[in-house]
Amino acid sequence: MLSRLMVICFLWFLFVFAWLNPAQAESVHVEEGWSASVSNFSGDFYYPSLDLDNNFSWAYATFCGFHVFADNYLRTTTNVLEPVYMPHEPWSRTTNGVLIDMHDGWVDTASDRVAVWPVMCLDDEWWYHVSFDWSTSWSDSPAANYLTWELWAGTGSSWGVAWRVTPGAGSHQGHVDMDVPLTFIGSPYFVLSLNPVPEPGDILTVLCGLGGLAVFTRRRRRN
Repeated sequence: MLSRLMVICFLWFLFVFAWLNPAQAESVHVEEGWSASVSNFSGDFYYPSLDLDNNFSWAYATFCGFHVFADNYLRTTTNVLEPVYMPHEPWSRTTNGVLIDMHDGWVDTASDRVAVWPVMCLDDEWWYHVSFDWSTSWSDSPAANYLTWELWAGTGSSWGVAWRVTPGAGSHQGHVDMDVPLTFIGSPYFVLSLNPVPEPGDILTVLCGLGGLAVFTRRRRRN
């Protein structure tokens, strides 16, 4: 009986440790010359439309690129991560892509990030397809293991990750062509952060802890 109780307590300890540990903020060192980009974005979506006679229908639209409005559609929490629009025509309010330059300094893994909104930053669209290119160039360092590119989209009032890549050190690039479920409502946006995705071992630890908690709760009910 005592040994079983010790096992349950140990599993519970693992659960608490794995649950609390990812939430702890860390600082990672970023070096000059590192970069990341997202470009060639296009998105197709339906949106509700009314004609002059107030007849309802679903209209279809495709938008490409990014708005050249830094205050609204290009945001960073730290000057270490500096987003800049790629070259564009002076008369145009859109651009092909966004480049994130890195400067020497420290980045908080819990709060520092860059957010990039595509050109079709409207409201209440029903998105269903997006495509874009991404790239990263980082030296081999602990910070490279934290680098994450994500595409966020919403389901009503909540938001979640529709696409994610954690490329690591070196030069990497890729093309994404994907459907976004029609339950996703609202404008998607990109997030570059240095917040690592939990490793499978961490997830297993949490599951073990949850299992121990379930056993402990079941035994208490029986007694």
